[in-house]
Amino acid sequence: MWEGYLPQVKPFWDKHSVPIVMIHSSGHAYIEELQAFVNAMKPKWVIPNHTFYPERYPGIFGRNILTIKDGQTVEL
Repeated sequence: MWEGYLPQVKPFWDKHSVPIVMIHSSGHAYIEELQAFVNAMKPKWVIPNHTFYPERYPGIFGRNILTIKDGQTVEL
């Protein structure tokens, strides 16, 4: 969790005597982990998100890739 959220949630954890331990995590998955996830889920579409290279998705995931523009609405 981002440290900026801490003031909002700390009272809850304090009330329930849950210690808070700060650790660092990048939050980013490796391509192999994403491939395993997509293979396990077998989605109808894979939509590139939070990437600089959406054009690489077909070669990485080998599934139906749906590339959308910022602000574009998609009905699933």
